[in-house]
Order: sequence, then C-alpha cells, then structure tokens
Amino acid sequence: MIELLWKSSQIEGNTYDLLDTEQLLKYNIEAPDHSKEEAQVLLNHKAAIEYTATYVAIFQELSVGKIVDIHTFLTKSMGISKTIRERMVRITGTGYTPPDNRFLIEEGLKKLCIAVNANSNQYKKALLTVLLISYLQPFEDGNNHRNTQLPL
Repeated sequence: MIELLWKSSQIEGNTYDLLDTEQLLKYNIEAPDHSKEEAQVLLNHKAAIEYTATYVAIFQELSVGKIVDIHTFLTKSMGISKTIRERMVRITGTGYTPPDNRFLIEEGLKKLCIAVNANSNQYKKALLTVLLISYLQPFEDGNNHRNTQLPL
C-alpha cells in the first residue's frame, strides 16, 4: 500500500519520497521541509483505501453516493467542498474542458455507475471508474496542483 500511495500522490504533485511516505503511513511522522497538505493527502489516500478494503462488499455496486463518500475521505481536512462542483475547471497541460454544469456532471456520474455496474469484470469496473471520473472531474480539486478553479 505504501508504494501505491506514494506513486499515486506523486502523480498529483506530492514531493514526499518513498521513505518519507513509509515513515508517515507507518509511524505518523511527517517529513521535514514538506507541507502539512502533502502529509494530509497521503493520509487521506490511506484512509480511503482502508475504507474500501474493509467494506469491499459495499463496493460491489457503485453509486453516486459511494463516489461522494470516497471523495470525502480523499479531501478530509483540506477545506474542499464535499459536493459535486458548481464551477468550471481546467486541467493544466490539456485543452480539455470538463463539463461545467452541475446537472450534466450528476447525469454523467449516474451513467458512469450504470456502465460500471453492467460489467462483471472487476478490472474493467476499476478502469471505467478511473477513466470516467477523470473525464467528468466531478469535484473541486482535491490535490490543489492540477485543476484551476474558475469563477462561475
């Protein structure tokens, strides 16, 4: 789990190295010269993975509410809204603009759940979920590195 959390946080711009990540996750020792936010991101990812691993039966069928629950774990203590975003976002380094209307995003999440639940292969479910959530960008930025919030 340590390597998974370290790598996934690196993708989001976290600068913790593997050993610092291990110290934080095993012993709750924050790395010097790193922000509290970086530690919080790693701890939140750990909590989300532990939650889904503990309650794996709950996640056999995906719902919008379950996606919101995971987002809540991922953004704990970060001052980020727990609800579907109502602002336009841009993704740095791309020309893609995610849907900018809350109702379109909610409809997209419902369709995501239908598509995921229609599959019996767990790998396909996981891939569809990651791809479609990345496409929709349904929440305010949870990493404060990639998305730029724009006023309505």
